[in-house]
Amino acid sequence: APETAGVRVSPLAAQVREIGARLVEDHDDDIDTAKVDEIRQAIAEGRIKIDPSKIADGLLASLRELNGGA
Repeated sequence: APETAGVRVSPLAAQVREIGARLVEDHDDDIDTAKVDEIRQAIAEGRIKIDPSKIADGLLASLRELNGGA
């Protein structure tokens, strides 16, 4: 597994990081920064609740899709 600043990174974590980086590069122009700022503010004010399990489920589904459904 790759090592970053003394921390061992699992192969899956390294793959997730790589996919995330590619998504950011591919869709950088598609980001509505005003909307991102609005959501960030709503989270800070407690108007939006974060459900980590939904985020995890969505991330896993995206990874499966990017991996060809495997």
